[in-house]
Amino acid sequence: MRRTKHRTQGFTLIELLVVMVIIGVMAAATAFSIQTPKADTLDAVSQNWLLAFKSVRERAVFRGRRQGVRVEPRIFKVLQREPGQWSPVKLKQQNLTLPEGIYIELTINGAPVNIADDGDQPHLQFLSDGQISPFRIEFETDDGRQRAFDERLIWLEDD
Repeated sequence: MRRTKHRTQGFTLIELLVVMVIIGVMAAATAFSIQTPKADTLDAVSQNWLLAFKSVRERAVFRGRRQGVRVEPRIFKVLQREPGQWSPVKLKQQNLTLPEGIYIELTINGAPVNIADDGDQPHLQFLSDGQISPFRIEFETDDGRQRAFDERLIWLEDD
């Protein structure tokens, strides 16, 4: 007698589970690889500023001349002390301008500084022996995400 195989149409439970696992892995990989543009921008901009500040400190030590930084609402300027005056210095780093939606706050010795003031004097001074005025720079986005560093030129954890 001949046996006939009676196969129903459809997928087996194992096949469905395999497909669900593959979809779950792909969704998880996509979710971890996607960050908000503001998060990427905040990280990139604040990292560029930190590296530029480290460069200013090294410049002061290696050249044996006091360097200054003047922080403005969208950018900062590097100044070098010349006899009787501060003169501007051009940095090699690019992208030091803050994009829209990212703001900074500068505090010196715990007191907030009005960076909107016009002026040509530096807010911060980097001395040739490596000392720096005590300060903190905090970057913040419209949605409240923050990053900050201080005179030690290291990232600060959230307070």
